[in-house]
Amino acid sequence: MNTEIMANRFYLARHPNRLNAKHPLIIEDFLEIAKSSKRICLKKMIEMTQDLYQNGLNSRYQKHLIGALFELKDRTKDGGARVYFLRLTDTEFVLGRAECKKETATNETMLISLLDVLEAIETPFVKERNNHDPI
Repeated sequence: MNTEIMANRFYLARHPNRLNAKHPLIIEDFLEIAKSSKRICLKKMIEMTQDLYQNGLNSRYQKHLIGALFELKDRTKDGGARVYFLRLTDTEFVLGRAECKKETATNETMLISLLDVLEAIETPFVKERNNHDPI
């Protein structure tokens, strides 16, 4: 009997223009949500993230947006809880942004910043050639 368990792996996104930021993007968002006293929403975001970790793409909260971009989404008394993430493989995810809001539309600014992260991931690292490096 094969009892192999597929472990899901999470990475926390940092914006490519802010790699030295104190916290990854989603932690910054969680801290802002906590400051705004939307703790019910924050608790739901953590629950949804745990569900993604345990169930991967079978998470009951996940919704595909476009390409590698997905969201976890549910309603709370505080408003709509959303966690935006990137799917790298079937078991690897980059947690990107989070918000709690009354509106139903996704936050375009957050999605654009997460697409910047995706572009940085997909762009191969090219070391600048030093004049002393052999050709």
